Amino acid sequence: METTEKTRSSIEQHNEFVDDVRAQKKSAEPFFIAATPAEEEAVIRKLDWGILPLVFLLYSFSVLDRSNLGNAKLAGLEEDVDLSGWNYNWLGTMFYIACEFACSSHIQS
Repeated sequence: METTEKTRSSIEQHNEFVDDVRAQKKSAEPFFIAATPAEEEAVIRKLDWGILPLVFLLYSFSVLDRSNLGNAKLAGLEEDVDLSGWNYNWLGTMFYIACEFACSSHIQS
């Protein structure tokens, strides 16, 4: 008999706790502090100086790789490595994908 009373008592305590938490959630306002214009400018400036140089370098390397691939094709890469048609196009695509992957993985870290 005592165990059932203890069980009922603990269930009632739990239900009261859950009701209190629900009441607090309903009355609580979302916590948000608006940034000042000076703070927004500082964050944007930091992002610009952190991300834009990296994107510039990666884009420059991508252009350099593609131009070197074009020069190699003119110099006889197709015959030496047996690249033709779609294989050569896929090679150019791999250079682009590698550049995009390097850029996105650096930005996420």
